[in-house]
Amino acid sequence: MTFTFVSKKVETILGYTVAAYMGIPNFWEDHIYPEDREYALRTSNLVNKTHKNHDYEYRMIAKDGKIIWIRDIVNFVIEIDKPVISRGIMIDITIMKEAEKTLNNSLYLVSEQNKRLLNFSYIVSHNLRSHTSNIESIISLIESADTEEERNEMMHLLKSVSLSLDETMSHLNEVVNINTNIGLMISPLNLNIYFTKAKDILCEQIQLNEVSFVTNVTDDAVINYNPAYLESILYNLISNAIRYRHPQRKPIITIKLYNEKGENVIEVSDNGIGIDLARNGDKIFGMYKTFSNNPEARGIGLFITKNQVAAMGGTITVASDLNIGTTFKIYIKLKKQKSGLLMIIL
Repeated sequence: MTFTFVSKKVETILGYTVAAYMGIPNFWEDHIYPEDREYALRTSNLVNKTHKNHDYEYRMIAKDGKIIWIRDIVNFVIEIDKPVISRGIMIDITIMKEAEKTLNNSLYLVSEQNKRLLNFSYIVSHNLRSHTSNIESIISLIESADTEEERNEMMHLLKSVSLSLDETMSHLNEVVNINTNIGLMISPLNLNIYFTKAKDILCEQIQLNEVSFVTNVTDDAVINYNPAYLESILYNLISNAIRYRHPQRKPIITIKLYNEKGENVIEVSDNGIGIDLARNGDKIFGMYKTFSNNPEARGIGLFITKNQVAAMGGTITVASDLNIGTTFKIYIKLKKQKSGLLMIIL
């Protein structure tokens, strides 16, 4: 693009002199942000061919290295149905774009929180209603019991339901604490140390079931995470792998840490019985959802794990094949953070 006049105002936007714009060939093209260059050049060529007034937005690299958002407004002066000159105005809209990005992030967070709130309200109403219904039925049976033996039996049953209700309230309280914690302590943590902690807690089950581990994590591997959450997540995933082991082979649990598209990924895989994702994929992280006849299954560990991962701004995925095994991946954003408090908007 050839310029016949450039205002000195351009120096305040990008820091380059008018002489640079006027004297260096392809100056404008060469200073467009690489990701926007194809779009900006294509749009510019189209505008110059059609001679239609137009405005478009793209990024440029300033002299100090900063990335500046530009709104480029192009107008043509037409005389006798022919364009004789084009005028362009470049406006720095960086502040507006940053505000727009912040607003979009806030809208996303509000939307996600509304989803969580709706899901939590369903969990509360469903589980508490189930317990209260059981209690009402047992009380009715107690009132209509004919013998002391029947009343005592119903009282034992009432105590059992009461303990179950208390456990449910404890689980719901844990979820509330996760989703309302605005001061999560983030520290650089050695993954192997926390992996060892989880194994120490589960040492009896590991020895009893002859579990072996394959670790693809360097000794000095460090991630920025909340200590309590990392320990809980590893414990839940490893204990799940042991619980849903295949009866015809010894359990093998593999732990990996690697980078994928700018995120750290903790991968925990096993050779257990697997999960039918076609049937249960949408329920796997639900509260009190179980997918086997294992009497030890409670359906709370993965629900808590998903909430902890989400509270840290990450995601968790699952891949599984029946009778082959299951792989969980926890994605951790590679955002540099100082040890201290991470403010989470919920």
